[in-house]
Amino acid sequence: KNKIKNINLKYYFFQNLFKKNSPVHLMKALTSVFTPSEVENLIISDKNNNKCKTNFEDPEIFRKTEDFKNNLLITDLKTYLTDDILVKVDRATMSTGLEGRDPLLDHNLIEFMTSIPSEYKFDNTNSKKIIKDIAKKYIPEDLLERPKMGFSPPLKKWLAKEFKPLIEYYFSKSKIQNISIINLKFIERIYGDFLKGKSENFFKICLILIFLSWHKRWI
Repeated sequence: KNKIKNINLKYYFFQNLFKKNSPVHLMKALTSVFTPSEVENLIISDKNNNKCKTNFEDPEIFRKTEDFKNNLLITDLKTYLTDDILVKVDRATMSTGLEGRDPLLDHNLIEFMTSIPSEYKFDNTNSKKIIKDIAKKYIPEDLLERPKMGFSPPLKKWLAKEFKPLIEYYFSKSKIQNISIINLKFIERIYGDFLKGKSENFFKICLILIFLSWHKRWI
């Protein structure tokens, strides 16, 4: 019996990782929560089979350079940075009445940095070579080279405990059966796996929960 967690998504990741046929496919594979086949099962297409396109499908991103690493950076700039990190910063600051400013995202600086070949931006151990070389003049090395400390909310714990009543409410058949653009059976399967303790799907549950709450509020 196969006990590898989320094997379909992992297979999709590695398949695209080894293909490396374009920075777009690579970045999309590494940042996906649902595989393309799962998206097809989740979303019921309209009669014209129109698909929601994102910046991963924007050909303009790569019109100026064939530098592979720079293309990855541009992809990140147009997707993860814009749709995730900056959104969180804006919500966190504005919820407390603060104005957030990101000086390193000044458009003149961004345009200049995208014109610099990636060989000057990376070495074998440092992915932020230019800014660290500058910062060494002003910041002690022990602070500059300290390990990165990110923040990851305990989503799995929240979904299993604090958010469990919300999940039971929004994932009930009476709430989702009339939403015409999503596949009820697919959501029931994902939800059923979650109830059985298959926690590898917890982030999928979280994203569907966000959509369902948004749909109830606005649609």
